[in-house]
Amino acid sequence: MKNTSFLLLLISLGFFANAQINLTLQQALERAIQQNEDIAIVQQKALLESQKIFKANAGLTPTVSAFANGTYTQYNTLLGLNSALLGGGNMGGGAPEAQEISEDLAGSMTHSAGGRMDYTLYDGGRGKKTLRQLENLANLASLQQQLTTDNVLLGVSQRYLSIASMERMAGLLRQNIELSQERLERAELDNKYAKGNGLSVLRAKTDLNTDNVSLKNLERDIVNTKQDLLRQLDMSANYNFSTAEVINLQALPDFESLKASALQKNPQILLAKQGIVIDEQQLAISETANLPRVSVYGSLDYFRQDYEVNQIEYLQNIGPSMGFSVQYSLYDGNKRRREQDIQRMQIRIREKERVLTSENVLLDLNKSWNNYQNIQTQLAFKQQNLPFYEENLNRLQTNYKTGKASETDIRNAQLGLLSAQISITRKEIELQMEHFKLLKIAGMITTI
Repeated sequence: MKNTSFLLLLISLGFFANAQINLTLQQALERAIQQNEDIAIVQQKALLESQKIFKANAGLTPTVSAFANGTYTQYNTLLGLNSALLGGGNMGGGAPEAQEISEDLAGSMTHSAGGRMDYTLYDGGRGKKTLRQLENLANLASLQQQLTTDNVLLGVSQRYLSIASMERMAGLLRQNIELSQERLERAELDNKYAKGNGLSVLRAKTDLNTDNVSLKNLERDIVNTKQDLLRQLDMSANYNFSTAEVINLQALPDFESLKASALQKNPQILLAKQGIVIDEQQLAISETANLPRVSVYGSLDYFRQDYEVNQIEYLQNIGPSMGFSVQYSLYDGNKRRREQDIQRMQIRIREKERVLTSENVLLDLNKSWNNYQNIQTQLAFKQQNLPFYEENLNRLQTNYKTGKASETDIRNAQLGLLSAQISITRKEIELQMEHFKLLKIAGMITTI
């Protein structure tokens, strides 16, 4: 999208609160992508998921840890020693006697410290599959961001076009009020010179008041809809803008191109496919539990224990150690098998959901395309009929001046022309709304 800086410059200025600025649809869409709160939230969620993709989070890197502790104990100690082992012998030839050492509140201090590294050599590929799953979840968040963005852009375009439609109708109503005012002035003039009657003046006043009420109601709806749009764009409620008179939209691709794009880019279809990928990857991770797990470790340890009562005054060890472990689950009550069967069932359900989602998206595309073609046809007929209403009003106005037409004829022709003009405006806006709906279904709305 282009001209982004133009809109941002307008927003940064303070004077637009008092002067009406022309806001184009392109600028509104650009502003939505940059400032809409819903889009900002899903962008942050997608960024958060992408930050989770690193090897350590999947268990693919060694873990290194350090420890240190100290313990002091104090007991009433009774130590029995084998006198034979101490060389005392047994002169009587009987059982050797024990030599006892007794101490109350004897203390012992233990210190230990060290470092250890653990690494999994083989886990059935669980770590690599977990890393891939993290990538899948990030892709899912990205697709959810795309879906939210598409929905916001469609909502912005529909509100903008609705405002454009009402502003155009307001312009037509103002033109109609001018005609009603002229009719009232003529009726008052005729009544003044006895060419008319008070009833004609009353009818003209009533019609003028009706037109003014219609305009006021429409202006209220415009204000309310603008407030909704400004909220979507995260703009000040005091931002006074009008829509562009001409809304330029690129030509739509043909139906087959839209269909092919929908199957490849529609976020609902892509989300359904990604759900299957995630479930299949989760099953692959679960199946790694059927294989053994081989790990190795290495450590450097220091240990010292000091005794207050003992033949050994202290014991100290320092040095490296290493080893490996093999773990294999022989039986878990068929928990793994049941979980994997459930995951396979979930994949089959997801596949059915994907097919149904694709069918519904293509059905919506077909309906929207048919509506688009139908609106185009209706619009062409209404545009062809418009000159008739214009010519009819012009002739009746001429005839009214010469007394060949009544004010009722004028009013009916006036309302007929207004109705035709409003109907054309509505169909033009409906066509543009359907245009955006088709782009959204085809996954192309962010490319305009």
